[in-house]
Amino acid sequence: MFKGVEGFYQFSACNGADVLLVKLVNHNNYSVKSNWKALVITQDGQQHSGKNAQDSLVLAPNSELAGDCAGSKAQLSIKLSDFGTNEGNFKAFIASGFDFVIIH
Repeated sequence: MFKGVEGFYQFSACNGADVLLVKLVNHNNYSVKSNWKALVITQDGQQHSGKNAQDSLVLAPNSELAGDCAGSKAQLSIKLSDFGTNEGNFKAFIASGFDFVIIH
């Protein structure tokens, strides 16, 4: 949880690819634009950034957005192959520099 925005992830297989499905929940009573740089840490301790590692999206007040296999929110459906790894070599996901701005 960071300033009223909560984040989760879970592993899934989408179309034969290992992915992380991310969910963000905005507990604030105002809209926010979240920004982050996606990093994956592998078992050997190496950090990997993906092809489109810098992401952002807008969350409405008291709402949530989640990744899915359809890729409707590509920022929240993270293909581990884009980070040069797979579920077996995965150690951690980091939303580096996670921050947001209030949208009025």
